[in-house]
Amino acid sequence: MFIDCMKKFYMMMFLRMTLPQNSMEYYSGKKRLELQQEFRRFIKELTGEENIIRWMEQTLSILNDESINLFIRVAIFHYLFEYVHPFYDGNGRMGRFLACGYLSKRMNDLCAFQFSIACLHDKKNYYKMFEETSHKMNCSDLTVFIIQFLEIYLNGLKELKNVIVEKNEYYWNLRNYLKQISTKDDFKFLDKLLQITIFGLEGFTMSEMVENENMTEQTLRNKIKKINKKIRLLR
Repeated sequence: MFIDCMKKFYMMMFLRMTLPQNSMEYYSGKKRLELQQEFRRFIKELTGEENIIRWMEQTLSILNDESINLFIRVAIFHYLFEYVHPFYDGNGRMGRFLACGYLSKRMNDLCAFQFSIACLHDKKNYYKMFEETSHKMNCSDLTVFIIQFLEIYLNGLKELKNVIVEKNEYYWNLRNYLKQISTKDDFKFLDKLLQITIFGLEGFTMSEMVENENMTEQTLRNKIKKINKKIRLLR
């Protein structure tokens, strides 16, 4: 069931971005296709749809084995997923997405998806750990991979912490400044905008501001214009 859901999700999210324009076949092993992405140097993909499904079922059984520490089984699954390479392309993105999804069972979403960002910021070591683990001299030992996986994730969490601390300090400095130069009513409005600007991911649209402030758009624009005459902060 999970494998079917994963196929459907892959078809919806990644397939059109990864397949050649003249093809809509996903990589099932029925047709040999040369990999065109970063893992091609060291991943020996399986062939045959039955083999891929069998391996994925065994891999998923490890991922869902709650007797194993969550972080360790996510690391094991991440390597095995890339080894099985169930799809034509986009396996790296899909594998990282699944890893983040399972990490979110223990971590909040911001911390969970930091794993994908950490891999992006440390590409060299990220790909190196796959290469070293797949080397014949390693004899299929996943110990080093698990350690390196966790190190990359931990470094990503440290990076996230530093960003949050820096933004928080920046926010409080500006907040104190705005409190000194604005009226009490204006400050409440400016403080909301400041939080969205510094901590928000997509900013704040005019329609969202109108709904949040419970006033008409024209009234809100007049309010912004009035504040700008005093301190000239808003555009």
